[in-house]
Amino acid sequence: MHIVLYGPEGAGKGTQAKLLSEKLHLPILTSGDLVREAAEKDTGLIGEVCRRALKEGKYVPDSEMFVLWKQR
Repeated sequence: MHIVLYGPEGAGKGTQAKLLSEKLHLPILTSGDLVREAAEKDTGLIGEVCRRALKEGKYVPDSEMFVLWKQR
């Protein structure tokens, strides 16, 4: 089962994900977690893009996010 929660920052996606995770015994996977993991472990282009985005407080471009999700 895959449940995708969309919404603006502060809308409660994380809160709802936690409640669903506990009730349905499902893991929580977030884009932010993928970016932080890539920034820490990836020594290639994706890792560099993630490190720069985190340092500058910007979003990782969709093209790189698609790669991160596909790798996951």
